[in-house]
Amino acid sequence: MKIVVAMDSFKGSVTSLQAGNAVAEGLRRAHIHADITVLGLADGGEGTAELVTRAMGGQMYEKQVTGPLGAQVSARWGYVAEKGLAVIEMAEAAGLPLVPEHLRDPRRTTTFGVGELMREALRRGCREMLLCLGGSATNDGAMGALTALGARFYDEKNELLGVSGADMCRAARADLSGLDAGLHEMRIRIACDVTNPLCGELGAAAVFGPQKGADETAVAELDAGLARFADVISAAVGRDLRNEPGAGAAGGMAFGLMSVLSAEPQMGASLVLASQGAQTALRGADLAITGEGSCDGQTAAGKGPAAFCRMAKAAGAVTVALCGSIGSGADNSSADALFCIQQGAVSLAKAMEPEYAVRNIAKTAEQVLRLYLSRK
Repeated sequence: MKIVVAMDSFKGSVTSLQAGNAVAEGLRRAHIHADITVLGLADGGEGTAELVTRAMGGQMYEKQVTGPLGAQVSARWGYVAEKGLAVIEMAEAAGLPLVPEHLRDPRRTTTFGVGELMREALRRGCREMLLCLGGSATNDGAMGALTALGARFYDEKNELLGVSGADMCRAARADLSGLDAGLHEMRIRIACDVTNPLCGELGAAAVFGPQKGADETAVAELDAGLARFADVISAAVGRDLRNEPGAGAAGGMAFGLMSVLSAEPQMGASLVLASQGAQTALRGADLAITGEGSCDGQTAAGKGPAAFCRMAKAAGAVTVALCGSIGSGADNSSADALFCIQQGAVSLAKAMEPEYAVRNIAKTAEQVLRLYLSRK
């Protein structure tokens, strides 16, 4: 029996490969001789850079950069030297876990550190960049990152602005003449898992702002700020991409990079699955198992588990998703069946303890396979 496992990370708890190996452990309890392949899975967020970098034979490096609140943080990024490819994960320098809950407010955060990682990649001579967007604490339209790369932004009084989301809301003019020339000579791709536009009820602030600590007032301010910033950027580059699919990814980071640096958007999950050789691994598979920390209506919108399920179904495999929780809209997740790994009522803190999560993932996988085999 052939089984392919590709679990997304359970954010804040276990990594993609830790979850996948837990599934494999449970499967072997039910069928010791099963042919099991464990693949990494991510969709542009947590863990994407390392999965892609390792799969391509590259190395991970660390650099001290400006974190989302301005303090220095240690951020990891990948480099595939033989390809001249830098793989940068936005969450490493501007991720939500870097901001204590009581300080979460995307008006205060910045993507400046992401720009510093990009600058470091340029210094090392990279010829191509892959920026993995996801898990951000920011809503600055990439203003912080672009500033780190040499751009300058001014308010209505022609005074130089800072680099936070609130500063973005006051932008009136952009000077892009100081951008590093090397940025215009390379291919820049962005991997993300959403198709939201920049502004409006489906935009960056309205949909994702609350997850980053924005209350109703902050959402309104940031949405208006993004519209204003889009006017400024469009005037500077001669094109308006605010309504392009995915422009609202990572607090408008995608919009800024697409507009100013001609970055090419790609679905992160498809990119990761390709790097892992998923299509080949799925040939002849009987069962494909995936999952993530929370399966809900967003899972189907480009998330890793849904992308894997579609690929697995095309290969003729039965698909199952194992989730830490199952929320509204989860039925659209593309899996043939969904299973919650919790063994009973439990607090969120307990459910997210790594050892507890790994144990429950393995137990659930074992029972899934026992059920599958009982029908054969």
